[in-house]
Amino acid sequence: MKIWLLMLVPLVATIALLLFFRKKIAWWEYLSLFGSSFLLILISKLIITTSMTSDTEYWSEPAYKVVYEGAWDEWIVDECSYDCFCTTDSDNNETCQTCWEDCSYRDYHSAYWRIISASGKSYTISEHEYEKIVDRWGGEKKTGYHSGRDMHNDDGIYESICPKDRPDLVECIVSSHSYTNKVQAAHSVHEYPEVSEDDVSKYALQEYPGIYSSYKQKHILGAYDSKNGNAEQNMQALNAELGPSKQCKAFIVVFKNQPEEAGKLQEAYWKGGNKNEFVITIGVDDKNQVQWVHPFSWTENELIKTTTKNFVMQQKKLNLFEVSKYMHAELRSGFERKPFADFDYLTAEPSNRSIKITMIILFIIIIGLSVLFVFNRHDETVISSAIKRMRENSYDDY
Repeated sequence: MKIWLLMLVPLVATIALLLFFRKKIAWWEYLSLFGSSFLLILISKLIITTSMTSDTEYWSEPAYKVVYEGAWDEWIVDECSYDCFCTTDSDNNETCQTCWEDCSYRDYHSAYWRIISASGKSYTISEHEYEKIVDRWGGEKKTGYHSGRDMHNDDGIYESICPKDRPDLVECIVSSHSYTNKVQAAHSVHEYPEVSEDDVSKYALQEYPGIYSSYKQKHILGAYDSKNGNAEQNMQALNAELGPSKQCKAFIVVFKNQPEEAGKLQEAYWKGGNKNEFVITIGVDDKNQVQWVHPFSWTENELIKTTTKNFVMQQKKLNLFEVSKYMHAELRSGFERKPFADFDYLTAEPSNRSIKITMIILFIIIIGLSVLFVFNRHDETVISSAIKRMRENSYDDY
């Protein structure tokens, strides 16, 4: 790897020191030049490689239920100790007895609201979000009270469960997870063009949507037309179902009055997407008529890219509601996530800029150590003289 060629720097420094300052430098100081250089390069390589291959993917699963735990408080019975009946003896030593008093108190607990996923993970939500979901799901019921002693003002515990036969009511819970993505750092698999900030602005490229309200994420990005029906809800149902079963995460990105180059640059901007993703980019004009379609995914089944593209291209006007329904059925039957273990053979080569920065730091360290070694008082001559004096003093003792 190119970064290890920087070990030539301490080698050149060692040769220079041997030529001009041989008597000033101890043997262990030469070794320290190589040791510190090796350590710096190793740390730099680890940091650079980690930053180049670290990536975030999003997992989806359905919500199972929402829970409301009303405000409640309880009387906590407790006793506190204190010193009492203290006496002092003639040596001024104090002796005390231990007395007890009642220090019971009321412990207040605020109300809170949670949404619970099918896998049992719990996420805090707002009261407004809870009420909105209960309005859609219905069936809220009281399930009990808080357990404990001497309860006061206990509002109880309530829950509502998602209907299994209503995919249109599904709440999709999204969580982010870090993983090692060697593909985005290796140019040998796919040479994506560099995407500049000007490209992002010019072609209205989309960033990955963040998670909001602790568990939500948008699945339709860009020039979204609200007249297309509840397409976003369909996409939520798609990801909630296929996330656990197919390890699939689907997005739709819509571009208005942009050339097909925008779709290809979106793929380059996202480095082909994460290993579990299926992304379809669509270009429309002012009348919402489909101009082009560009899907991208690492899926093992390339055919679904073609079939999905053909379905969208056959529409006169973009109907995201129908597209989302088609994607749901198509990905359910045909999506195959590519195992990124197939890319374990790849290596992440640090960029020239990273190597230059490491080289500058290395030069500063090598020069600093060399100057220190030359001008410090622990050179070979001083050490030899000190050893000689010690020997002479030991002879004098006899």
